[in-house]
Amino acid sequence: MTGVKKHSRATGEIDIGIFALPSGNEAHAANISLIEDFRSHADGLKKFERAERMEVLEQRPMQVAGDSGLFTKDRYYDPQDRSTWIEEVLFVQRKNELYRIELECKADQADRFEPVFAHLLSTFQFECGSGR
Repeated sequence: MTGVKKHSRATGEIDIGIFALPSGNEAHAANISLIEDFRSHADGLKKFERAERMEVLEQRPMQVAGDSGLFTKDRYYDPQDRSTWIEEVLFVQRKNELYRIELECKADQADRFEPVFAHLLSTFQFECGSGR
């Protein structure tokens, strides 16, 4: 996460979240689609981040280390700071977990953050080797 000044609001951040899927429901990963995971995430943005005029710019399936993933890119307006934001999210269901790898930045900062995020996605591993 970084802002323009040391104590200013962030202009962009990259985050990785891992969420446990309900235990005892092994079929969840197969039955609950990544599209539904995205919709739930978008609903949270609208509710908690004040996202208005949300527009999905890109959405495509992808494979991540043999697991199904969904990449989405959207744009929304934040009325509180009066700026447009870009969000790129990769959702991956692996075993009984949902991985969410996310970039969120002001639209005018996308050129700065997108190459870093693309590098993170291209090198992402679920497990790291020992001794590193």
